[in-house]
Amino acid sequence: MPEALILVVLTATSAGGVSAAFVNHLNAPGCKEKGELVRSILESQNVEILRLGCFKGSEKFEKFNHGAAADAPRYAYRLTLSGNHVIVDPVKDVTSCKKGATSALIKKPDKQHCVTSTQKMLRKAQG
Repeated sequence: MPEALILVVLTATSAGGVSAAFVNHLNAPGCKEKGELVRSILESQNVEILRLGCFKGSEKFEKFNHGAAADAPRYAYRLTLSGNHVIVDPVKDVTSCKKGATSALIKKPDKQHCVTSTQKMLRKAQG
Protein backbone atom coordinates (compact mmCIF):
# COMPACT_ATOMS: atom_id res chain seq x y z
CA MET A 1 0.00 0.00 0.00
CA PRO A 2 1.61 3.30 -1.02
CA GLU A 3 2.02 5.99 1.57
CA ALA A 4 -0.09 9.11 1.40
CA LEU A 5 -0.47 12.09 3.68
CA ILE A 6 -2.70 11.87 6.73
CA LEU A 7 -3.72 14.99 8.62
CA VAL A 8 -3.41 14.05 12.30
CA VAL A 9 -5.20 16.23 14.85
CA LEU A 10 -4.61 15.58 18.55
CA THR A 11 -6.63 17.56 21.08
CA ALA A 12 -6.94 17.46 24.86
CA THR A 13 -10.16 16.09 26.33
CA SER A 14 -11.88 17.48 29.41
CA ALA A 15 -11.13 14.19 31.21
CA GLY A 16 -7.36 14.58 30.69
CA GLY A 17 -7.07 12.24 27.72
CA VAL A 18 -6.14 12.75 24.10
CA SER A 19 -8.63 12.70 21.25
CA ALA A 20 -7.51 12.06 17.68
CA ALA A 21 -9.02 12.90 14.33
CA PHE A 22 -7.67 11.83 10.96
CA VAL A 23 -8.16 13.15 7.45
CA ASN A 24 -6.73 11.14 4.58
CA HIS A 25 -5.23 13.25 1.77
CA LEU A 26 -3.17 12.40 -1.26
CA ASN A 27 -1.19 15.61 -1.72
CA ALA A 28 0.71 18.11 0.39
CA PRO A 29 -1.22 21.27 -0.61
CA GLY A 30 -4.60 19.67 0.21
CA CYS A 31 -3.38 18.37 3.55
CA LYS A 32 -1.82 21.70 4.52
CA GLU A 33 -4.95 23.63 3.53
CA LYS A 34 -7.22 21.29 5.50
CA GLY A 35 -4.87 21.55 8.49
CA GLU A 36 -5.05 25.34 8.49
CA LEU A 37 -8.85 25.23 8.30
CA VAL A 38 -9.10 22.72 11.17
CA ARG A 39 -6.67 24.76 13.30
CA SER A 40 -8.71 27.94 12.83
CA ILE A 41 -11.95 26.16 13.75
CA LEU A 42 -10.46 24.55 16.87
CA GLU A 43 -8.78 27.77 18.01
CA SER A 44 -12.04 29.70 17.56
CA GLN A 45 -13.69 27.17 19.89
CA ASN A 46 -10.81 27.34 22.42
CA VAL A 47 -9.95 23.65 21.92
CA GLU A 48 -6.47 22.76 23.17
CA ILE A 49 -4.48 21.45 20.20
CA LEU A 50 -1.70 19.09 21.26
CA ARG A 51 -0.47 18.25 17.77
CA LEU A 52 -1.69 19.02 14.27
CA GLY A 53 0.18 18.15 11.12
CA CYS A 54 0.50 16.14 7.94
CA PHE A 55 2.34 12.84 8.22
CA LYS A 56 3.15 10.09 5.74
CA GLY A 57 1.22 6.92 6.48
CA SER A 58 -0.70 4.09 4.85
CA GLU A 59 -3.62 3.77 7.28
CA LYS A 60 -7.08 4.80 6.13
CA PHE A 61 -9.88 5.98 8.40
CA GLU A 62 -13.59 6.49 7.93
CA LYS A 63 -14.56 10.08 7.26
CA PHE A 64 -14.57 12.39 10.28
CA ASN A 65 -18.09 13.23 11.45
CA HIS A 66 -18.23 16.76 12.88
CA GLY A 67 -21.57 16.08 14.53
CA ALA A 68 -20.68 12.84 16.31
CA ALA A 69 -22.80 12.30 19.40
CA ALA A 70 -21.09 12.53 22.80
CA ASP A 71 -21.87 8.85 23.36
CA ALA A 72 -20.56 7.72 19.94
CA PRO A 73 -18.31 4.66 20.08
CA ARG A 74 -14.63 5.45 20.52
CA TYR A 75 -11.69 3.46 19.20
CA ALA A 76 -8.29 3.36 20.91
CA TYR A 77 -5.00 3.72 19.03
CA ARG A 78 -1.29 4.04 19.69
CA LEU A 79 0.21 6.71 17.43
CA THR A 80 3.93 6.63 16.85
CA LEU A 81 5.39 9.71 15.18
CA SER A 82 8.84 9.46 13.66
CA GLY A 83 10.03 12.40 11.63
CA ASN A 84 7.32 12.99 9.05
CA HIS A 85 5.83 9.48 9.36
CA VAL A 86 2.94 8.21 11.50
CA ILE A 87 2.11 4.64 12.43
CA VAL A 88 -1.32 4.02 13.95
CA ASP A 89 -1.92 0.75 15.79
CA PRO A 90 -5.34 -0.25 17.10
CA VAL A 91 -5.26 -1.20 20.79
CA LYS A 92 -7.84 -2.56 23.23
CA ASP A 93 -7.96 0.66 25.27
CA VAL A 94 -5.77 3.55 26.45
CA THR A 95 -4.67 1.70 29.60
CA SER A 96 -3.32 -1.27 27.62
CA CYS A 97 -1.78 1.18 25.15
CA LYS A 98 0.21 2.87 27.90
CA LYS A 99 1.31 -0.49 29.32
CA GLY A 100 2.54 -1.59 25.90
CA ALA A 101 4.32 1.65 25.01
CA THR A 102 7.79 1.20 23.57
CA SER A 103 10.23 1.93 26.40
CA ALA A 104 12.57 3.97 24.19
CA LEU A 105 9.68 6.21 23.17
CA ILE A 106 8.28 6.65 26.68
CA LYS A 107 11.22 8.98 27.30
CA LYS A 108 10.01 11.06 24.34
CA PRO A 109 6.27 11.49 24.95
CA ASP A 110 5.92 13.73 21.91
CA LYS A 111 6.72 10.69 19.75
CA GLN A 112 4.10 8.25 21.02
CA HIS A 113 0.50 8.95 22.00
CA CYS A 114 -2.30 6.77 23.37
CA VAL A 115 -5.51 8.24 21.98
CA THR A 116 -9.17 7.62 21.36
CA SER A 117 -11.12 8.59 18.26
CA THR A 118 -14.66 8.32 16.95
CA GLN A 119 -13.13 7.28 13.64
CA LYS A 120 -12.77 3.62 12.83
CA MET A 121 -9.64 2.47 11.01
CA LEU A 122 -10.64 1.02 7.65
CA ARG A 123 -7.22 -0.20 6.58
CA LYS A 124 -4.02 -0.82 8.54
CA ALA A 125 -0.65 -0.34 6.88
CA GLN A 126 1.07 -3.58 5.91
CA GLY A 127 4.55 -3.98 7.22
